[in-house]
Amino acid sequence: VGTAVWCKLFARDVFVNLRFPVGETNEEFPLIIPMIKKAQGIVHTGKLLYYYRQREESITGNTWKKDTGIVLKNLRLMQKQLIESDLKNLLSDYDFFVAKEAYSSAISLQIHYEHLTKEANANLREYVILMRKQIWYYLCNRDVGLKDKILYLLVVSNSLRAVYKLCGKL
Repeated sequence: VGTAVWCKLFARDVFVNLRFPVGETNEEFPLIIPMIKKAQGIVHTGKLLYYYRQREESITGNTWKKDTGIVLKNLRLMQKQLIESDLKNLLSDYDFFVAKEAYSSAISLQIHYEHLTKEANANLREYVILMRKQIWYYLCNRDVGLKDKILYLLVVSNSLRAVYKLCGKL
């Protein structure tokens, strides 16, 4: 099912008493499980019906500058929601999801390492710890390409910045 709401259509009644947090990235994380729980059913069309437009001034344009711990907070909340609900089998690939989200956040933070606050550095360490715990779920996933698997290993081994510096990317 995944967490992104931009690729789903929901009946209006699913949103009764549910609101997205204002000004947060990953705002769908805390809502997706309650929304799925309220939904009557789920249908997948397999059609590409959405085009993403990136703007630097958007909320996701500079996520590494914003609340770098929001994904950690939301992953913990989702885990609690899954435990409290009967939907554990719906997000059966939760461990892969955690690995993927931690990887995405960690790579963004590592690329901007010189500009991070103490709090952001602490969050980066937590993402790497999560990535290490979920490493096999990520590396064994057939949908993950070789490049991402190599980058994942570079992040968990704290080698990404060194490789980027060698390649002149930072």
